[in-house]
Amino acid sequence: KYTCGDNWAFVEVDADGNFIADRAYSENDVVARWLDIPQEPVVLDGYYVAGTIVESGWELPHVAMTNGVYTVTLPAGSYEFKVTRNDWELPAYGCNNLGTVTGITASCNEGGDNIAFTTTEEMSLTISFDGEHVNIVATATGTEPQPGENVTITVELPEGMSSVTYYTWNTSGEAAAWPGTSVTAVDGKVTFEIAKGNNLILNDGVEGGAQTADITNITADACYTLNADFSYVACGGSVEPGDGLTYNVTVPEGTPAVYIAGEFNTWSFTAMTKVDDTHYTVTIANATAAHKYKYTCGNDWAYVEMSAEGTDVADRSYSENDVVERWNKIPSSDLQVGLTFNVTVPEGTPAVYICGGWDWNTFVPMTKVDDTHYTITIAEANSDHGYKYTCGESWTYEEEGHTANRSYSENDVVTGWKQTPTGLNTVSVTSYTIANRTLSVTLNGRQNIALYDVAGRMIQNAVVADFYQVELPVGIYILRAANTSIKVAIR
Repeated sequence: KYTCGDNWAFVEVDADGNFIADRAYSENDVVARWLDIPQEPVVLDGYYVAGTIVESGWELPHVAMTNGVYTVTLPAGSYEFKVTRNDWELPAYGCNNLGTVTGITASCNEGGDNIAFTTTEEMSLTISFDGEHVNIVATATGTEPQPGENVTITVELPEGMSSVTYYTWNTSGEAAAWPGTSVTAVDGKVTFEIAKGNNLILNDGVEGGAQTADITNITADACYTLNADFSYVACGGSVEPGDGLTYNVTVPEGTPAVYIAGEFNTWSFTAMTKVDDTHYTVTIANATAAHKYKYTCGNDWAYVEMSAEGTDVADRSYSENDVVERWNKIPSSDLQVGLTFNVTVPEGTPAVYICGGWDWNTFVPMTKVDDTHYTITIAEANSDHGYKYTCGESWTYEEEGHTANRSYSENDVVTGWKQTPTGLNTVSVTSYTIANRTLSVTLNGRQNIALYDVAGRMIQNAVVADFYQVELPVGIYILRAANTSIKVAIR
């Protein structure tokens, strides 16, 4: 092939702008058209930053940008600024031109077009201006691991489990593709090197992620024992000094059991130990004082704690001794257990899943009877569990008309879906992410992603949920998901 520049962004195409096949040798060839032609870089001299992010504030002289870029590290706080030509009589570019914002909350102030933003922690802030748009990208200064800041996590696997699948994600939300990488145990243990402050997610590797264990905010070497249900405790069954928190709660008389759900267990239900009829306790190995949580008297949100007046209560912040005034509902003594669900759905429904109080983290696929009828029996389900139907493995695809959870009925009817899976939903590649060679794609639920170069060589193949992001060199790429393909030019 021919190009008019030193990368595939400038490859030859046919007269209609379509990609062409690789050429076979000819001594004399003709190029009908180029995909793009290299442009001279835009030089953005003479632009300045004014506001509370610079030492001179709003006064002249303002702080000069370097070819349209200014970088500064700021402590947590609220700030305002503008990009200007160093003279208020000349154009000042503010909030009406705001582009990409990452890692902070930004908005216009009421009195003008200043860019106002707030950070909750120290941020490294990069402001760029392309002649039309002001872009902000902020990164928490403690996010990136530094040399020597890795910690070692050892996990003891339960008997009969020879391997486990894992991935990590950091405080910026950047994660490896689900379900991750499988690792085989040695002497019943697996060991991981994790960047300090990051998170380790263990799962069973089953499509849909039936069971997971989230070990969050890792700051020191540690050892955990994993149970068959993917709950875990510190090795030896106890929490070492400084690790985890103990929760004690006083509850109303007649409470049959108490569970705690919070950010430390991804809002699943962990049973507490009964001390006496009105007192329960539990120690959560990975809990920190920053984690929010609530109590329930059953493993479903139908049994959540309420105020004395019967109103909702906010998520709790840590206290060693809590008091629950009343419950929204107490589990029935005559519960039906092991339920069969049958549902009639609209024609054209591609699949049906059910998700409920037995495990709100998992969308369970139902068995197709015919084009409009599905069924499933769930051994863990009981008649007090709330539930809903979806037509995909995400709440994006939940049923219409049921804002509240369903109560048990052997035969249900779904009249419509909020959305049905269609493969690729939208492709969002802003001018900033192109300049930084990052491709970002929003997906409809969990999809198999395949990425190819312009020659058809596969670069990556992974199962991704909801959002896919990858850094790429300059060039032309083909992205495929759910039988849909798009061409992407990274410049």
